[in-house]
Amino acid sequence: MVSKKIFHRQYTGSGGIDAERVGNDPLAYMAAIEPFHDNVISVYVKSTKNSLKTIQGKRYILDVYGYPNENGEGPAHYIVCGDFDKDGDDEF
Repeated sequence: MVSKKIFHRQYTGSGGIDAERVGNDPLAYMAAIEPFHDNVISVYVKSTKNSLKTIQGKRYILDVYGYPNENGEGPAHYIVCGDFDKDGDDEF
């Protein structure tokens, strides 16, 4: 049985999203908290290097944690990306 916590959907969209640089690619992937104020951490990895208007991507769920409260709000609110370990590639 799949946990209820991944299918909680009082809110929609992403509560926080940020783009990551890898090498010379400033939009290598995007990390997101989904849905808005919820408990799913996912990344979107692009499958093409075309223009911003034609980029296609694939979503990968990395983690589902915590439980929404009685108002339907999960524990996640923000995601921040940057080159925290100074290796030239962004982390989140």
